[in-house]
Amino acid sequence: SLVFRLGNVDYREFLAFQRDNPDQFMLKENPYIDKTRAECAAAVAEAGLPFSVIDARGGLLGAAMEQGRMFDTTAVYMWPTSLQRSEVGLNTTRLANIDATDMSALSDSLATLTSQVRQCTTFLKDDIPRFARAHLAAIAPRVGIRETRRVVGEYELGTEDVLEGKKSESGIAKGAHHVDLHGSGRDQQRVPVRDGRSYDIPFECLIPRGLTNVLVAGRCFSSSREGNGSARVMGPCMAMGQAAGTAAALMAVNRWTDTRQVPVDQLRDNLRMQGGVVDGTY
Repeated sequence: SLVFRLGNVDYREFLAFQRDNPDQFMLKENPYIDKTRAECAAAVAEAGLPFSVIDARGGLLGAAMEQGRMFDTTAVYMWPTSLQRSEVGLNTTRLANIDATDMSALSDSLATLTSQVRQCTTFLKDDIPRFARAHLAAIAPRVGIRETRRVVGEYELGTEDVLEGKKSESGIAKGAHHVDLHGSGRDQQRVPVRDGRSYDIPFECLIPRGLTNVLVAGRCFSSSREGNGSARVMGPCMAMGQAAGTAAALMAVNRWTDTRQVPVDQLRDNLRMQGGVVDGTY
């Protein structure tokens, strides 16, 4: 994906439109949410910030795609980026089956993605109330990559670990995002964690097999594709990075030479002292 920003968006009027037209938006996607779609739309409008998702299953975006005025996508995701500039960030452009480890292929994808940025900007200005005066404020400096290679670690965070909200005595980070797998066009799978739970990411997921002095963190960590589709988002990646850095510091202080020498209980204690979330949560 290539994310971008639009300025001069009337937050208040747009949110009023969302409140009055909840069928056009992605709302109540997680069955754990105990509100109706209309109640969710009203709550977002009351909060006053456009954390909103225009749904391809709604009439506006769906019709634009059928008419060829908009590329195929599942939704237009947006979030506030500047109150002063009345600006929103947008994530909707998409390509799949690109080898993002091939720099030529990655560079070639940019032309298609920037074309999609133009199409989406035109769609919003023409079809969505209070976007008529919006203007393109910025485009990301590089293509966003969801998936390439994953390291084979001492433990693989599996699909069931995520979907069942499994806890681990060696957990050094937590996740709760739904399993989110993107394909091309309208191909996207979203499966929530059961009952709104969270799951643990074990320290062993950060330890590559066959190596003694390397830790990994972020979307390259040891996981199934589905597990990665949940844990690759920012919160878990930040927590994994904190855990890997803390473990490396413990190794340096104690002159340990193998990552497996790090006592997980001691690592978890250090993370707690730093404010890391390693215990509890449903």
